[in-house]
Amino acid sequence: ADFATEAASKADVHVEPHKKQLHVTLAYHFQSNHLASLEQLAKGVDITLGCDWQAVLLSRDIRFANHETLRVMYPYVPQNDDELELVPSDFIFMSSTEQATASEGWVYGTSMSTGLSGLLPENYVNRADECDTWILRPNQSRLPKRTLFVCRHGERMDVVFGKHWITQCFDAKGRYVRSNLNMPLSLPARIGGYRDYDKDCPITVFGSTQARLVGEALLESHTVVDFVYCSPSLRCVQTAYNILKGLQKDGKTKIRVEPGLFEWTKWVSGTSLPAWIPPADLAAANICVDTTYRPHIPISKLAVSESYETYISRISMWCPTGNTVLIVAHASSLEACTRQIQGLTPQNSKDFVQVVRKIPYLGFCACEEMGETGVWQLVDPPILPLTHGPNHSFNWREALLQD
Repeated sequence: ADFATEAASKADVHVEPHKKQLHVTLAYHFQSNHLASLEQLAKGVDITLGCDWQAVLLSRDIRFANHETLRVMYPYVPQNDDELELVPSDFIFMSSTEQATASEGWVYGTSMSTGLSGLLPENYVNRADECDTWILRPNQSRLPKRTLFVCRHGERMDVVFGKHWITQCFDAKGRYVRSNLNMPLSLPARIGGYRDYDKDCPITVFGSTQARLVGEALLESHTVVDFVYCSPSLRCVQTAYNILKGLQKDGKTKIRVEPGLFEWTKWVSGTSLPAWIPPADLAAANICVDTTYRPHIPISKLAVSESYETYISRISMWCPTGNTVLIVAHASSLEACTRQIQGLTPQNSKDFVQVVRKIPYLGFCACEEMGETGVWQLVDPPILPLTHGPNHSFNWREALLQD
């Protein structure tokens, strides 16, 4: 009665007393020759002793309450627009009412990891227990509130100075010489030489300033960041480094380089991924990275020209630890890293691209776990937005010398 009163007052929940007799199930589906031993063990239980009860909360997506649960056994790459990409160990929800449009040997289902729906070959999946998709909810009352910050990298060299900026800055011997004040004084050496900068450019001097301003704003707002994760792109690593400088945490908080945070690989030109600088080499260049960190998704798992579904699935599989986490990555990361943890289904690829185009350098968002509900929600960031105007190139000879 006391519990019912408390539940009604705090959560507006009506609780009725349990009147049925409780029982304890010790074993089931056992072999018949084990019956005597099990009976003896059961009779040996002292029912006068007290017991410890453990209550757990499991949840499932109510949209798939009347669906059959299937487990993906083999990978499948869609051949047509109406087909669903399959990733092993993912779960597919299938409704019998949706199978009328499917051809023989095919089923129509919805992916648990991406939320996308489509046709898939029947022999690529097996039946699974519904409880395999249940989610165990932790005791939220014992956990502090968690916050996720996601921001885009700073101004990049190839956008300001053009994709052929390398020819302006490196001589015939491969030595770097800056030709503009907005170019960094020096650049870290690379295993493959300066040509590796072609696909993995650094940020400009102003890009470093942008990042430092964000770090200083976080410091002024008394924001404490527990962990910093970033994409392996040099522009993201340098941005994270300068944010930490502004936060006065340079050398104290180490950057965890996570390849799984790299942008949609469909946007990478050519037939290979960038040759990123290894964490050990970044550390040797005095960038404070965590060389002991083991990525959730190693570089070997990334593929060029991945599908949109694979990208979304990759981002959703990555799960950071810590109360307050900062992710420094790409424009696409602000949408991809926050949408599904809010319980929202991914947008289609066209709408996704439109959102990405609106995100500027150092675009910053905050997502917060709401109390004990386990639900995440976008909230106002602790810092003001950063806005500035363009500053085009200037040549005094062309502008001032008259014929």
